[in-house]
Amino acid sequence: WEKQQDAAALAGVEFDTSIDDVTDEEIDSFLNGVYQTAMTRTLFAVSGVRDPSGGPMVFAERIPNLRIRNVANPRYYRSGEVVESGGVVYTMGPFIEEQVFRVYDTMEGLVSALAEGQIDHALVGQSSPAVTNLVESSGAVTLTNPVNGLWYLGFNLRKSPTSDPAFRRALATMIDRDFLANDLFQGATVPLWSLIPAANLQYFDPDAGAEIASKYRNLSRFERLEAAVAILEEAGFTWERKPSVGVDRDGEPVVEPGHGVMHPDGSRVPELEILSLAPGTGLVFFASYAVYIARWLEDLGFEARAHITEAGMFTGQVWPGIGVKPTFDLFLNGWLLGSPAFPTFHDAFFHSRNLGEINEGGNAVGYVNPELDQLAEQLWKVKTAEEAKEVLWQLETIIDRDLPYVVLNTWTLRDVVSKRLDLPFTETLNGLVNLTDFPGLVRIRE
Repeated sequence: WEKQQDAAALAGVEFDTSIDDVTDEEIDSFLNGVYQTAMTRTLFAVSGVRDPSGGPMVFAERIPNLRIRNVANPRYYRSGEVVESGGVVYTMGPFIEEQVFRVYDTMEGLVSALAEGQIDHALVGQSSPAVTNLVESSGAVTLTNPVNGLWYLGFNLRKSPTSDPAFRRALATMIDRDFLANDLFQGATVPLWSLIPAANLQYFDPDAGAEIASKYRNLSRFERLEAAVAILEEAGFTWERKPSVGVDRDGEPVVEPGHGVMHPDGSRVPELEILSLAPGTGLVFFASYAVYIARWLEDLGFEARAHITEAGMFTGQVWPGIGVKPTFDLFLNGWLLGSPAFPTFHDAFFHSRNLGEINEGGNAVGYVNPELDQLAEQLWKVKTAEEAKEVLWQLETIIDRDLPYVVLNTWTLRDVVSKRLDLPFTETLNGLVNLTDFPGLVRIRE
């Protein structure tokens, strides 16, 4: 790979060092272009066939739009290793000769191939009832595992009222995450109250997680409204008509929405917009979330609307480019959280060096906190998982206090495997499909 790396480093590089008035933003933009050129034109263009592999399989063949084939790696360094994890003891392979990835035009074609024994493993996600019935009738086994990822509501901390912690706390109190996951979408998603998912057993702290969740769970709609109004009032927000809980003709409690919210300085809060990706992007839940969050804001007396948009428009508003501060109000988005073995996503999402307007980094909300920066940097220096866990929950405490995000929920992956596959375990964070050593664990039943 050395020659490929050298070629990538030099791809498209032309830089005049005699220019004195180049800004940091121009340098960042230039280097980003070099990176993109190097990756797309050079490194991604390398076939990789039969290159050395550190995993249980070696990339052997690719036929575009048809299939990819891997073969067993006879030099796999973990081969024969006995592993004990999560109460399961197993031996590392590989025990199979090859692994073939086939391309199908439709989900129905994929599941039919599974039913007919042409393939042994498929990822079906949140599929239609017809696909679910086909999977069940195929005799295959469906495995459901939590994803190492999250969906969240982000605030623009560069402008009011979203820059006000009281506003963010009030809205977090109004959002019923159990309702969104369990009632609105019938359990298709899983509610979250911390960035570290409960399924990451090594780093999740049940007590600390439960303490955070207790602030938002088991509250009625009316209790949420009264608590949120109290938070806003204490911070100095006022109304032309204050929200309240009234009673209907049958004596049942009803929400009487407020109207005309004023900032603590007396100015009128303008209409708030919640950006959400359109269902056609694959994130079918976001549009509904945006509508419900707008309703909860309206209960509090704010003017709010859901703005459902395509991916390009969404990205252009949340990450408008280096040197340009975003003007959005709120947005819905999701992240995968990288390696569960060493979570560093607090750094990526919230460190001030990763502000969107500086380098189009993950910190699109504009969160700047030296305390968090220091802890995020400390995480890279820990020596043990225990030390990492301690730092991670200090970071979680800060995020729950400042609420640059309201974490909403996570989702599940559905692996479907044929009965001829012999697996040492079936429960794993991120599913079998994302398990790096998966092909090194599989045995074929005779």
